[in-house]
Formats: sequence, structure tokens, C-alpha cells
Amino acid sequence: MPKLGRTHSRRVSVVEVEQSTKCLYAIGIILLVSVLVHGKVVSGSRRWFDLGAFHLQPSDLMKVLTIIALAKYIHDNPRCPESRRHDFPAKSRRYGAWRDGLEAAG
Repeated sequence: MPKLGRTHSRRVSVVEVEQSTKCLYAIGIILLVSVLVHGKVVSGSRRWFDLGAFHLQPSDLMKVLTIIALAKYIHDNPRCPESRRHDFPAKSRRYGAWRDGLEAAG
């Protein structure tokens, strides 16, 4: 007997997610806007879609889609010039000296 969750599922590759990021994000925004018109009112706020067996809150879906969209943006637009990479050790040493001064004063 097959397991219930595995009967209609398939693996989604990273390439498929990367290629469909903009489309998924656009669908998420459409869901956020449409919940204002077609959503179910719960505790005085319209945030849910009533889909019969379960309710869908588009803002929860958008949390995941925002992370995916930001990851794709950062991957496609790396902005770390060589001159700024060498600033980090100097800044961390200054933070260490500042932290040590606070510990000595306290």
C-alpha cells in the first residue's frame, strides 16, 4: 500500500525553482491583493482564503517566496567589490576593542 503523501508528489529541482521564481512571486502578490476582495473575515480582519478542507493565508506563502526571491536576486547580482572585503577584519578588530573596553568598565 503506497504512503498517502507519496502518491502524487515529485521532486522539484533547484533549477526549476530558480527558473520560476519571478512567476511564483507574482502569483504570491496576486494572492495578497485578491485576499482583500475575496478573503474570509476572521477576528475582524480579511486575511484567509476558505478552500473548503483548509484555509490558506497568502502572507505565510509570501514569507517563503520572499526568501526565495531574495536568494535569487543576491545570486544574480553579487556586489562585494574587492576593496570592501578587506574592511571586515579592521571593523571586527574595532568591535573587539570596543567590546573589551565595555567589559573592563563594567
